[in-house]
Amino acid sequence: CDKNMTCAAPMYYVDGDYKGTYSNNEDLLAVTSNEDNFGLDDYEPLFFHPLPEWIGYGEMSVFLKIDDDTDYTKDIFYFCHIHQFMTGRIKLLRNGQPIQDVHLPELGYEYDMPAEHDEQCGTYGLNKFKLPHEECPEKFVCDVPSSNKEL
Repeated sequence: CDKNMTCAAPMYYVDGDYKGTYSNNEDLLAVTSNEDNFGLDDYEPLFFHPLPEWIGYGEMSVFLKIDDDTDYTKDIFYFCHIHQFMTGRIKLLRNGQPIQDVHLPELGYEYDMPAEHDEQCGTYGLNKFKLPHEECPEKFVCDVPSSNKEL
């Protein structure tokens, strides 16, 4: 596949519009060869824009087709070019089940796991500062003044 650029690669869409020219997924587009633009160069820069602008772009989606007859049996990983150290393990499934349960390849370290409070808030490492806390004010910015319940 490396000779004619038909190897599995992610295909990036913004609001249903494919941003590339490469395809190995006939369910999305005709399969191509010798195309190397899978849309990342048009997709990724949008994440440098302020967060409130993202909603105006519509649904952001990525498709990755790995052929059923592949003999690949390890996990794959994603990483972010913009946010240093943002990575994750992706378990490949066959018929809804992981193709292997063990975490392969091994990383040599464990991922940080957010506490329950952080999971609810979409944060990390803030659980030890949740109220009440000796170094935090008793009330915080989100408290609604009793004189203005509509806030």
